[in-house]
Amino acid sequence: TNPGKAGLVVTVVEAISFIPLADASVVVQAPENPAVELKTDANGKCTFDGLLVGTNSVKVEAAGHVGQSVEVTIKTGVFSRRRFELVKI
Repeated sequence: TNPGKAGLVVTVVEAISFIPLADASVVVQAPENPAVELKTDANGKCTFDGLLVGTNSVKVEAAGHVGQSVEVTIKTGVFSRRRFELVKI
């Protein structure tokens, strides 16, 4: 069941320097649904719209950096914000 839709704004920066990471891969997936992938812009940001409400997994990868994977709870009518600080390999 899908009680509503919402969104997620992701920012990806390099750890320590906090320089935005452009062209990082951000994949969001709700249980039993197809994954949605976006790339970050020059400011290290991307916005997912129309996500399923509930727990979504978010996986972030960027060339030359250690990736991260977390679970994010999406709430109805809210654009959640999540910042990822990736460490250089």
